[in-house]
Amino acid sequence: MLRFLLPLAVMFAGLQQVAAQETKLVSLEPISHPGWFVAHNNFVGTIEPSSFGFDPADGTFRMVAGLAGGTSISFESINYPGHYLRHSGFSFYLNAYENTEIFRADASFVEGPSFARGNEASSFHSVNFPDRYLTVEDSLLVLRPFENSTDFMSRISFYVLPGIHNPDFDPYGPGITYGPGKNN
Repeated sequence: MLRFLLPLAVMFAGLQQVAAQETKLVSLEPISHPGWFVAHNNFVGTIEPSSFGFDPADGTFRMVAGLAGGTSISFESINYPGHYLRHSGFSFYLNAYENTEIFRADASFVEGPSFARGNEASSFHSVNFPDRYLTVEDSLLVLRPFENSTDFMSRISFYVLPGIHNPDFDPYGPGITYGPGKNN
């Protein structure tokens, strides 16, 4: 009986570690736009300023093991569970999970060091288009091929921060009113 229970205990401990990794809440702040965060607005991938009217839940994601497997990661919305940030036609959307190979690949990215700040920040390239990166273009998220320019490198570089939808993190600063009846 002990021979049977010990492997189960080891397996359960391993599953707890995976579950802990799969529920890491993060927010991505583009180096090119300090104080703005990767978000979804009407199910479109955008960046939004941390100012009045911004819902921090729209800018907080669960960084989970990649839907495409391997060393990839995926970003699941915290306010729309089961919806993932994915590219389609090289634009980004928040879509409900579909059990298809193309969806899993479109919603999976490989995290690497930032081209603008090294290991201080991260860049994310697509699993199914490995030469294309999560990129800020105006206030939208797009998938673009690498360009060797300082501007482009800052637009594909993101600080990976603890999720801003967190009572311990106030992106607005102390003493600023940012919602009905809310004043820190």
